[in-house]
Amino acid sequence: MNDFTPDELKRLIETSGESDNIDFKGPMTWDKSTQSAKLAKVIVSFANSRDGGAIVIGRSEVNGQFEITGLTEDEAISFETTRVASWINSRFSPPVRLVCSSIEYECKRLEVISVAQFEDIPIICTKPLLDPTDSRKELLKQGTIYVRNQNAESAPLKTVEEFRTLIGLATSRQGDQMLSMFDSILKGKPILPVENHQERYEAELKRIEKGLEDVMKDRMVLGGWRLAIHPTTYVEDRWNDSEELEAVIQKRSIRIRSEFPPTRNGTHLREWGICNDYYGEIWTLTHSGMFALWQPYRENSYKYECQWRGLDGTPSIPDIEPGGWIEFKLNMDLVIEMFMFIDRFIEEYELGGDFDLSFVADSLSGRKLVCRDSQINFSHRDPEPCRANRFEIVKQFRIEEFRAEWESICADTIKRFFEYFPNSNITKEVILGWIERFKRREF
Repeated sequence: MNDFTPDELKRLIETSGESDNIDFKGPMTWDKSTQSAKLAKVIVSFANSRDGGAIVIGRSEVNGQFEITGLTEDEAISFETTRVASWINSRFSPPVRLVCSSIEYECKRLEVISVAQFEDIPIICTKPLLDPTDSRKELLKQGTIYVRNQNAESAPLKTVEEFRTLIGLATSRQGDQMLSMFDSILKGKPILPVENHQERYEAELKRIEKGLEDVMKDRMVLGGWRLAIHPTTYVEDRWNDSEELEAVIQKRSIRIRSEFPPTRNGTHLREWGICNDYYGEIWTLTHSGMFALWQPYRENSYKYECQWRGLDGTPSIPDIEPGGWIEFKLNMDLVIEMFMFIDRFIEEYELGGDFDLSFVADSLSGRKLVCRDSQINFSHRDPEPCRANRFEIVKQFRIEEFRAEWESICADTIKRFFEYFPNSNITKEVILGWIERFKRREF
């Protein structure tokens, strides 16, 4: 699930009205009862919509216009991601993916709940909730699928057109599975559990991180980049032979600056596939087809010393200790290199299929964004530190879509990452220019 940048949160709050993917709510508390049930219907209806949605809490409708009313401190802190998700996922299945974010706007506190679209099958209510004041009234009805209707309202699924829309959102591989589920719903039969491919990949990744724990704790203790890509469908022995795994990596690695990922030395067998921790980064390729990489920030290892001086001869930016800074050009080139590799690597997956991408940068809080390249027009005043701690992109792509648009997707990712730093104002057009120069080895 993606965290919104401050600019994205601001744009959501300033949206003129509600839509298929945006909903406004006045002041409220996550009470695990009546109010939570009403909001849960909206959250689940977004999960059952294309691209999910966002709910802005603290913006009320007054005389047909939406006004910023804000929340009290107690109201705001009640919307904690784990608390909200746990309550909803105890009553709905499959689990809903959501993130709660706080923001101050015009001196008022608001909460934004971002909701991801369902992964395999639509979200359905599995546990009823009765009105505490009237036990004959159901706030949540078991067996109900909540959707956004044509009036941009959250309501139980009723029409054939709404069924058709949901089926269209699912991949063709799961169409029959959905129809079987709908048939069970209509006939009052119990719904059989569905294998969650994403959960199997997540469990595999946790096993890998546990197996690499000793290496990780030394290299990633101050933070870094984390990349994971895999086909949407889990196949345990997609590439069962270790020689085949090595051939895939060597065939798809890129050689722009140097080999990425590096394979010349240190590649060895692990129970899940092959792994390399010989160089600064750590990468692995599993039998199931998942590639994962952990790249510690190079800025963790040395101090930043500003080369620019003021009129009095003092540095325009004071020295920054290791782990306290992010270098602009270094990280932009690194992200471009990773996305170039992804573009080549996913050719090994099934054509016409989907793949999942998880791209994370952690331990960002307090770091300052600087640039050491004198040829780049960049402010050399002492920057404000990053206030967010984690940048994350989690998204599913069609393979052909990504291959056709990877430069644009990469530029959007870089732009969004740098928006986490107060002194960055780089445009997508500039980033696209850097991508083209990088491809031509014009560093």
